[in-house]
Amino acid sequence: MKLNLIQIKMFFKILCLILFVNNVFVFCTNSNNNKNNSKFLVLPLLLQQTSPNFKTIPPLYKAFADLVKEAPGSTGEGFKNSNLAINGVRGNGKFGGSTDVYSLGTSSSTGYIVLEWSNRKVTNGVGIDFVVYENPFIYQNNPNEVFMEQVIVEVSIDGVNYCGFDPIYTYPNPSVYSKNPEYWVNFAGKNPVLFHEENNRLSEVELFNLAKSGGDGFDLDNLSTDNTFNIGCSVTLRDEIKNNGFVYLKLVNAFTRNDPNTGNPFLKDPGSFDGAPDIDGASARYLQPR
Repeated sequence: MKLNLIQIKMFFKILCLILFVNNVFVFCTNSNNNKNNSKFLVLPLLLQQTSPNFKTIPPLYKAFADLVKEAPGSTGEGFKNSNLAINGVRGNGKFGGSTDVYSLGTSSSTGYIVLEWSNRKVTNGVGIDFVVYENPFIYQNNPNEVFMEQVIVEVSIDGVNYCGFDPIYTYPNPSVYSKNPEYWVNFAGKNPVLFHEENNRLSEVELFNLAKSGGDGFDLDNLSTDNTFNIGCSVTLRDEIKNNGFVYLKLVNAFTRNDPNTGNPFLKDPGSFDGAPDIDGASARYLQPR
């Protein structure tokens, strides 16, 4: 039976792991170097895998949300496993969406997830305070043509009353869908995710440089008192969150809410399977004990 390259690589990984268990050293071919098959490496076999089997571990960065408070659409299987929203962010770059994601539901009862940071709250600091990672990607190298499944972002102290960022669709004809992110103001799910837990690690500081990490950043200074969606917001609550921080982050499928400009659900990309955003995670820049 002829072995393909993937099978050969897997064979060597398994062989090396077996020998490591027996506390020996081994010469292993550098199978990633196709130009020089005679090149060998001496490994003390402290192997570090990036296999999907390891994706259930907690994220390696303290900045990431690590608890799911609510996910009514979660079944625990496949893309409907809400744990995929808190197991680390694994973006696929500008031109591809991640598959390590939790897909929101398509109704108002299932189309959201609420995340939190264990024993901590997110506070207001200088610049971006937190980042939401969905999985948009650019069409044909044109930054004005992006596949998006938009997310409405809201924050809360008690998990009941929320304030958001007044998301607005500003395309001149609100009945026509635009792939240009600039028309989707204050939504998440617009910027491709560059950070990857294993393959593109960044420092805690670089996580909040969106040019390096990707994702959509939000500043609590821009929190709105708008209560169009009947989320319990008020001037008092907004100011309390801005001054003292929030505990719960709610990410909502925009398609399950009505656009105030039309009275109809926010539009979805015609190329989308079901219009459901895919949540890869969220990170917070400023965290304090509750």
